[in-house]
Formats: sequence, C-alpha cells, structure tokens
Amino acid sequence: MNKMDWFLLISSLVVGILLGMLYFYTTFEAEYVQNKDLGELNYQQETRFRVIGDEYGGCLRGQNCASFEIASDRSFQYFRDGTTSAPQTGRIPSKLWNELKTELEAANLVQLEKRRDGYCTSYVDGIDFHFTVSLDSTIHNLDTCETWLKNDPVLENTLTFLFDYLQNPESYKEQYELNGVTDWLLETVKTRVTP
Repeated sequence: MNKMDWFLLISSLVVGILLGMLYFYTTFEAEYVQNKDLGELNYQQETRFRVIGDEYGGCLRGQNCASFEIASDRSFQYFRDGTTSAPQTGRIPSKLWNELKTELEAANLVQLEKRRDGYCTSYVDGIDFHFTVSLDSTIHNLDTCETWLKNDPVLENTLTFLFDYLQNPESYKEQYELNGVTDWLLETVKTRVTP
C-alpha cells in the first residue's frame, strides 16, 4: 500500500466517524431527550426530595442574601450572596440529613404552608426565610413570615439552621462527624441501600 491508499483509508474512517456522530445526535439523542417516560422518571427522581432556601429582608439592600438547594442525594449548592457566581458545593452530613428528612416527613406541611397575616422581622430590615420543599413529588412553600411555619418551631429551627451550617460547616464538624467505623458502616449502608 502506498501513501495515497493510506490517506484514502484514514480519511474514509474519519468521515465515517463524523457522519456517525452526526446521525447519532440528530436521531437517537433527540429521541432520548423527547422520550416522555424518561423525562417523567427524571422529574420524579429530582422531586422526590429537595429543599430550596432563600433569605430575604434587610439583606436585600446589600445584595448579600444567601440561598441554598439540597437534593435527594444530600448534595448541596450554597450561594453566600446574590452576586457570587460560583456556589459552594458539597454534601451535608448524614446526621443532619436524617434530622431534616425525619422532621419534614413528620410535619403537617399542608397546614404549615397556609398563608397568615402578622408581623414579620423582614418588615424592619430583619431577615425572614422562604423554603420550597419537594417531598414525594409534592411541592410545599414554607415561609417564616407569610405561612404558619412558626407553629412548628422544631422544623423552623432545623430549616433556618441549614443557613448557619452551610455558611460555616467547619464549626459544626465535631457535632455531625461520624464516630468510628460503626457510624461509617451504617452511613455507607444507608446511602447505598435506601433511596
């Protein structure tokens, strides 16, 4: 085989690969994205458990209101203020995760998300919190000012504590760290076995 034969062989291979990629992205990929069953499955997975928290009130003036999002796999994104482009990411400890999940499942979220009138600290440059909780594909909007979240002080304290924890997780490391091999083993089993 001479140089021209090698050139034709390699160029045919490259053109074939490029055409195959074009065919894949225009046919199979589009079909996958448009598949309603897969889209519904992804939506159910994402909304099974998710907590989104936002601060508002006096912090809006300085554009330093924090927000976070915690997904069902314990991963979080924390934005220190409204101007930060890169969020702080990580996973919340399993002890804190279990507290949060247990309290959310035990609470009557339908009652707590009902609107109320009253005095709010955000009216006088204080800070209030808004939480969007997705639990078993049902979305609940809770607010320390506008809803009856105050009727469940344990849940309110846990949700607002998430802002303190995410702002400085190192200061709570001792409280939430795993104590020995037994805790690590239980944590691993819970993470891999339970959804």
